[in-house]
Amino acid sequence: MASKSRGSTYPAPYLDDYGETDPHLGRGNPLHLCPERYRKLNQLWQQHCILEEIARSLEVVNVMFPFEWQML
Repeated sequence: MASKSRGSTYPAPYLDDYGETDPHLGRGNPLHLCPERYRKLNQLWQQHCILEEIARSLEVVNVMFPFEWQML
């Protein structure tokens, strides 16, 4: 999730058979859409809460990444 000046990672809605994400598709296991994670992401988008979620996650982690979010 990102805006022009800030961003945050968010758990992918796709999981393997063990319930784990494969961020860079390095393991090669087939991934399946997790309905619960998809529902949460879709709800954030429909309620226009993505920027609030980014701000909340940055406050909790207190980490700013020094690169352009639009390049992801």
